Amino acid sequence: GDLFSGYEAFGDGNILMATPEKALFDTLYLIPAKSHFFKRLTELEIPDHFNFGYFKKWLKKVKNKGRRSIINKELIKKFNFGD
Repeated sequence: GDLFSGYEAFGDGNILMATPEKALFDTLYLIPAKSHFFKRLTELEIPDHFNFGYFKKWLKKVKNKGRRSIINKELIKKFNFGD
């Protein structure tokens, strides 16, 4: 499974930036990392057009069951959304 999707080109140089959905997914994906940079989401503003449905697509691509479970638990805990 390829997790390198969810990016849009911006500006003249077509710089790839994560969509809001992908940025949040990547943050939740990194929560179990040894560094503590991603342990807490302090301030978070979800745009009106935010589509939690994209998470199901990316969750299916996470091969590690433990990591997939952590991401899903965080979605439920923080946003009341998950499998």
